[in-house]
Amino acid sequence: MANKSGMDRLADLAHHAKALKDIIKAALSGGWHAAALQAVKHYWPQILAAALVLLFLPLLIFLCLPAMLFGFGSSGGGATASMSLQATTVKGYYDRYAEYCTDRIDEIQKTVLDGSSGGGDDTVHEAPDQEYTYEIVLTGTPMEEDWFIALHSVTTGNDLNAMSEQSVREFVEKSIVYTVEDKPAETETTGTAATAATTTATAFHDDTVNDPPMPESSTTSESSTTSTTQPPAATKILTIRYLSPDEFMDYYRYSDADRNWAQLMVQTLQQESSSAG
Repeated sequence: MANKSGMDRLADLAHHAKALKDIIKAALSGGWHAAALQAVKHYWPQILAAALVLLFLPLLIFLCLPAMLFGFGSSGGGATASMSLQATTVKGYYDRYAEYCTDRIDEIQKTVLDGSSGGGDDTVHEAPDQEYTYEIVLTGTPMEEDWFIALHSVTTGNDLNAMSEQSVREFVEKSIVYTVEDKPAETETTGTAATAATTTATAFHDDTVNDPPMPESSTTSESSTTSTTQPPAATKILTIRYLSPDEFMDYYRYSDADRNWAQLMVQTLQQESSSAG
């Protein structure tokens, strides 16, 4: 195999040397036109491949554009008019992206706070009638519009008919994830200790103000202290997180082809916005 590879390299070098010699001779005798003809004669497979790439590259980019960009304009025809109407409708859904994000966050909070769903918190098993207090933490930011459009287009296979309001809402739902966890025990213990300390100080202050302690008052004080040192309700942390484009593609295991497709669409949309602006 090594000898064959070496022979191939020598053959290639000989071919290039002969081609260069013929091109120079043609240039000296017939000018640049003759030299170009000799170049085409020797390198036509490579030239043809490059020409095909340059020829079909605009078509490839056009086919990778989100389907919502197809059909805009005043062109007639039933199918074209229907496509244009659907594209306009889908664009209206994209314009409501922020609204859908707000609805999704409200839905998560209602689901978790009302206890109608486990919210993905399968590691915590508590009595269903136990009361909780929640701390809500929101992290991340919504995707840029170009990324949102590109990733949704990839998700639907660039099928204009599949781009419904429901599909947009489902995409938003997938892009905003959440977890429910117990608040660290150290924080809750500290809070309980502080409450107990405050209660003891108050009881001591009351004893110094009243007359010399009587058995009844002592009993009352002890009972008051016992009632005010009950442990507080358990605290949980609800973390709501926007996925970035890279996190979204990692989380849902996008293939390299889909990643490249999405990036190409984003670049095209950004160039379109720049030229329009």
